Amino acid sequence: MGVAALAAAVAGLLMAPSGAGAASETRTLYNRESLSVRSGDGCALLATTATSAASKTRQDYRCAGAGAGAPSPPAGPGAVTLDDGDTLSVMSGDGCGLQPAGTAGASPRVRREVTCGLRSTRRPAESPPPVVAAVPPKSVTGGAAWRSIWSDEFSGSGIDATKWNVADDANYGSANREDQCYRRANVTESGGTLRLTGRRETVTGCGRNPHGGRAYFFTSGLVTTRRQNGPLKMKFRRGYAEVQMRVPRGNLYWPAFWLVSAGDGSSPSWPAYGEIDVAEIYGSHPDVMESNFHRSGGSIGGRRHNVNHPRSTAVGVNVNPPHVLVTGGTNGWHRYGIKWSANRLDWFIDGVPVRTYKASTNADRKALGYEKSIMLNLAIGGTGPRDTARGYTGDESGGAYKNGNLTADIPGVLAVDYVRVWQP
Repeated sequence: MGVAALAAAVAGLLMAPSGAGAASETRTLYNRESLSVRSGDGCALLATTATSAASKTRQDYRCAGAGAGAPSPPAGPGAVTLDDGDTLSVMSGDGCGLQPAGTAGASPRVRREVTCGLRSTRRPAESPPPVVAAVPPKSVTGGAAWRSIWSDEFSGSGIDATKWNVADDANYGSANREDQCYRRANVTESGGTLRLTGRRETVTGCGRNPHGGRAYFFTSGLVTTRRQNGPLKMKFRRGYAEVQMRVPRGNLYWPAFWLVSAGDGSSPSWPAYGEIDVAEIYGSHPDVMESNFHRSGGSIGGRRHNVNHPRSTAVGVNVNPPHVLVTGGTNGWHRYGIKWSANRLDWFIDGVPVRTYKASTNADRKALGYEKSIMLNLAIGGTGPRDTARGYTGDESGGAYKNGNLTADIPGVLAVDYVRVWQP
């Protein structure tokens, strides 16, 4: 059930207000946010829930009667004031757990504090990426020696500008109805890891959002070797490309590792140049990889491959409703690769082949002949994760945002250990 629908259900469960002109209101809290509930006229604040099971994700308040004590001090922007008969429903918007907080000496009859946090008091330590030898898997080469033609191990203190262009104030992906503005500040490199961070913040300056408004309600990161937000940094034709990365937890995220046109005029426009989606993750199922090949005549379509059981196409863990992946678990590191030859594409997870496509037309073979560049991005929302099958139902609407059933760690990070490219 989405937040709006759940709020409506709560409203029907609350006691009818007793005071004249009484009001009913709903507030949504996200991870690490707090709210102060105040009595405005000396009425007594009563905390109730419709069911005990809902107490971690919904808390209802009602203020009734008079004489509970002196009214609480004036409320600030992070507070709600209730008068006699008013009701308030506080909702968890992302699976965080609602819990009471101290009132700094004030009586709970006139003031109550509530915070929302991940149910685990401490987020688990994130494991370092496994050490992987800088050679392609034998399942790719058959044991033959292949040469490295390009790589980035992200061992510096900042993004290597000789290898990557970083999107800044860009709404790339708006055709997919994505909700993010890509910003340079969301792309960092340290400790041997590239981090593309998705944040919940309202910004302008990225052009029009999918509904025509000026505001974007999330920011995120994108890097590419193509001619985009800068000159061409690298392009190649055929070989094996692999990334080791860890995807963020949450049903709104859409991380991807893909091969796109060089953007330098050396190939036709999309889709004739042949976009190769090595790995796309729709955020409600972070343990499942999707792959695709877009070319003239249509797309071959995504295929779901479970990273824990690479040969399986079964959809695995769903983070909506809140799952351990969101409320205390951690996602693992995995290797995603593509072997690209003149007439064939082979996809790999952790060195295991999971899918093959053989060119069947001249258009396919032409598409596989054009040079391509690398792109890594953390999209948010859009036509990938935003559907009932995959869980996320939020959407932009002009100057406002409809949260839908957002279930996620915010901020969320796509962490990348390396990107490597080899040829025979």
